[in-house]
Amino acid sequence: MQSKGCCDFDWGEVVT
Repeated sequence: MQSKGCCDFDWGEVVT
């Protein structure tokens, strides 16, 4: 999971 940092909808999941 390489996104902005948190709470992102890139891989289809929400990381809050």
